[in-house]
Amino acid sequence: FGDERSEKRQLVSELLEVIDAKSIARTSFENLAGSLRGMHEESGAGEIPEEYRGQWEEAQRREAERLREFQERMFARIDFVKYHEETYVPLLESQFNADELRQLIDFFKSRHGQKLAKILPRFSMAEGMQTIREAAEATDEELRKEEAARYPWKQVMSDLRSLAIAVEARATDTNEYPAVAFEELEALIAPTYIREVPKSDFWGTPYLYVGDGQHYRFVSAGADKRFEWSSRQLDLTLTEPRFSKSLDTDIIFQDGIFVQSPEAEREP
Repeated sequence: FGDERSEKRQLVSELLEVIDAKSIARTSFENLAGSLRGMHEESGAGEIPEEYRGQWEEAQRREAERLREFQERMFARIDFVKYHEETYVPLLESQFNADELRQLIDFFKSRHGQKLAKILPRFSMAEGMQTIREAAEATDEELRKEEAARYPWKQVMSDLRSLAIAVEARATDTNEYPAVAFEELEALIAPTYIREVPKSDFWGTPYLYVGDGQHYRFVSAGADKRFEWSSRQLDLTLTEPRFSKSLDTDIIFQDGIFVQSPEAEREP
């Protein structure tokens, strides 16, 4: 068995040399690093205000240079002999016998084999990163929609909290909660206190806002898309949360707490 293993190890080494495995490994690393660098450069680019775009681009350029230097230094530290011993060798030894390894060597020494060896570095995960990323984003969106359909109130409650945080942050600067309609609120809180104002609940009904300077409330009309009359009025007697078994009931966030929300929200 020792002689057979030694023969296979020698054949694997010859095969790795024929296909130039070091070049394949390095090119694969470069492709992956380039793909990750591209994803980094793309992230957030569309959100940069025009007056700051020059600074952002300069920061991106410096970061790209740093990443290139990091990549070169990292490659210089890699012991490719050890890398091959730990990755390619065990795999090839376990999957091919000596005769099969000889056939692979003969093939890769041929004209067609050499042609394939030259393009092997392209067959890396990085080449398909865009496709994988698109599939991942689509899957994430699908799962979020399914979650929203199962628990529609969760996004609504998250929206109301975000809106409340924005008006409370503004109140620390102005010492008042705006006494305006919801349609007028966006101009007062975005983008300073909230990047994007959520406008409608899961069921497509615009949110309701009530403020009198000292107090505020945000309301979702619920599944029936109809605001209850009492929801349109501030009620300072409501200090403890009320829970409803029906999703038709309005969801109300007032002065820092949910004073009315679905029963299911407090279930484990």
